[in-house]
Amino acid sequence: MVERIFFALGRKPRVLRLPEWSMLALAQAAGWAGARGISVDLVRRMNRDQVFDCSDAVRDLGYSPRGFRPQFQ
Repeated sequence: MVERIFFALGRKPRVLRLPEWSMLALAQAAGWAGARGISVDLVRRMNRDQVFDCSDAVRDLGYSPRGFRPQFQ
């Protein structure tokens, strides 16, 4: 997701990959420091595959998903 956003902005993505345990520790420390919107649950969701089969919705509801192509100005 981050790489797609960088490409949409015409910028070279620079992604720092850290082990999950370190991200969990940083999220917990941010929470203790009063940061909002950063949580252990957020880190866990980022590392979970969030792709789901939508074939039932396509068949039953005529759902027509579109690809993720952000457009920035």
